[in-house]
Amino acid sequence: DVDRDLLSLLARRAALVRRAGDVKAELGSPVYDARREADLLTLRDAWARELGLPESPVRDVFLAVLRLSRGLQQRDPAT
Repeated sequence: DVDRDLLSLLARRAALVRRAGDVKAELGSPVYDARREADLLTLRDAWARELGLPESPVRDVFLAVLRLSRGLQQRDPAT
């Protein structure tokens, strides 16, 4: 099923995001980088256009993915 494939890809992305969060923590880098996220969204907008998809809903999807990613990278003080 395509939706399950989409979730599997999201899980793969989550694993990579957690690793990136570990590196950011080691380097003392912030989880949130407004410029990086803006650049990422601009590229995703272009990909949506190339695929004939409406930009606004696709952007909403990626904004949710970025929120999830930031949440996964947050350091839990109890751990």
